[in-house]
Amino acid sequence: MRRRVLLLLCVALLAARGVRPQSHPNLLDPSTAPLGGLLGTPSPAPTGSARALIYLNRDGTLVAVVRRVPSPATPSEALAALVTGPTDREQQAGLASSVPPPWKLAPGSPFSGLVRVEIGAVSSTSSRNDEVLAFAQAVLTLTSLPDVKGVLFVRDGKALPVPRADGSLSALPVARSDYASLL
Repeated sequence: MRRRVLLLLCVALLAARGVRPQSHPNLLDPSTAPLGGLLGTPSPAPTGSARALIYLNRDGTLVAVVRRVPSPATPSEALAALVTGPTDREQQAGLASSVPPPWKLAPGSPFSGLVRVEIGAVSSTSSRNDEVLAFAQAVLTLTSLPDVKGVLFVRDGKALPVPRADGSLSALPVARSDYASLL
């Protein structure tokens, strides 16, 4: 019984010493954090008032990441956020991107719900799997927007056959379902 009373008294004394309230917030130096600033220096947070999902690669599986983009979130803004690649923090978490610049939205879509993406040459050093992941990242990112149902990839204005997750090629618009197995 005596031990319990002593233990409760110690806990009460420690609680009474607690952290005192401050009138204003104080910024802390990350290098003084426990474990020598284990979390490192954070990357600047993407700015914007709208949210867009971009898909990054982790060991062959695609993972959705929220990015802030200017409002309203448009296909052009979402694709630009994807092409920018992962932040430092995302890279530390094992996320990568297979989408090379200068992929960008091509002007004009022949049908509602379809966007066209103009791509440059795919690197000759990239593997077939990297190509599939790059196209999947773009399709999943763009079709996560409410009005986008499909993506047509073009080079010099002409439809480009692209690999789907099952290994087949399609010169027609591709959709989210073509890459669902990579999620």
